[in-house]
Amino acid sequence: MTNQEMRNNYISTYKLDDYLPDSLLSTLRLIKINTGDYLVTQNSQIKQLFFLVEGTLQVEHYEENGRHIIFSHEKAFSVVGDLELFLESNHTSFNAVQALTPCYLLVISLSAIKRKAQQDPKFLHFVCCELSRKLYNSSKQLSQSLYSAEFKLRRYLLFKTQQEGTLFQLEKRETIAGILGISIRQLNRALSHLAKLEIIHVKNRTISIINSKLLSEIVT
Repeated sequence: MTNQEMRNNYISTYKLDDYLPDSLLSTLRLIKINTGDYLVTQNSQIKQLFFLVEGTLQVEHYEENGRHIIFSHEKAFSVVGDLELFLESNHTSFNAVQALTPCYLLVISLSAIKRKAQQDPKFLHFVCCELSRKLYNSSKQLSQSLYSAEFKLRRYLLFKTQQEGTLFQLEKRETIAGILGISIRQLNRALSHLAKLEIIHVKNRTISIINSKLLSEIVT
């Protein structure tokens, strides 16, 4: 399949022609970034809007003291750069965005959007829905910040179970700890405790959920 055919297929799959006027659709470019590459670096200027149509991106932030915070893992379909669309042109990105897998993205310049679609009701509704989703997820994450490590781990494993079933591969423990806002030591202790309760079975990076009912009995 040619690059142009892939581009058109992604536009059709995610129905982007319902939200973008023809003048913008014609300017969409398909790009690929490899595992480990950065789509956006921290404190850089974002001048493009990205539509993630295949793969997984990690949204992360490094604080001055070296602490590494992972905010989310974004999978298709997701938008990067929508917040910057409504900020001043000299505003820099607070986060970095890195590819965890090979990723395909459709790209369009923010300047083109401001010229051709910033007053378009369908496009604005589309962007508002994406921003609302991110705000909801951020609020949910913040509301869990005071909970215990085991509570956070149980919630995370329940989410993974809903997405992938009762047998799945975990990300690296450093990554999970960053997502949950806990230390690796706390994560290992919580995993060991759930295994001791015979709720899960852990072998290397493979998790098997033995008792979903007990897993869902979350206590803080």
